[in-house]
Amino acid sequence: MTKPTKFEDLKPTELYRSAIEDFALPVEESDKNKKTVLLAAFVEGGVKWADYVAQHPEVAPDPEEDNVVVSQDVAPKATSVEEQRVIVAEPPQARTNDVFLIKMVRDNVLYETRGHRFTQQHPYALVSPEDAEFILTQEDGFRQATPGELAEFYG
Repeated sequence: MTKPTKFEDLKPTELYRSAIEDFALPVEESDKNKKTVLLAAFVEGGVKWADYVAQHPEVAPDPEEDNVVVSQDVAPKATSVEEQRVIVAEPPQARTNDVFLIKMVRDNVLYETRGHRFTQQHPYALVSPEDAEFILTQEDGFRQATPGELAEFYG
């Protein structure tokens, strides 16, 4: 017997049980055999397949199923969020050539710190990981910025 890999693989009785017991989704008892209604309840409730697997590790894919051989010219593409692997156990490590985009949000016309100049006309700066750590933890009125807001500001 193969393990289910998505909600559609489950029987309506399991979908109904999981909706009620695992995720407290608002489903009516009269809908317990209506698979499409139950599937819609999971979507509307924001419950993902990964959430179900977390509740039921027995359906998790076997480790050997994760080993995929990729040819050099074609890489597999995840078709949904559930198929993507998210690694959270590794501590983040900044490389020495990494830079961080920092924005001054204080009212100063000019502010200089650790060799970086922030002004009202140019409130953004690219800084090293060490400088970003210092500025964000020791200085008031600074935050990490996104490339999109930088483009919008100067765009």
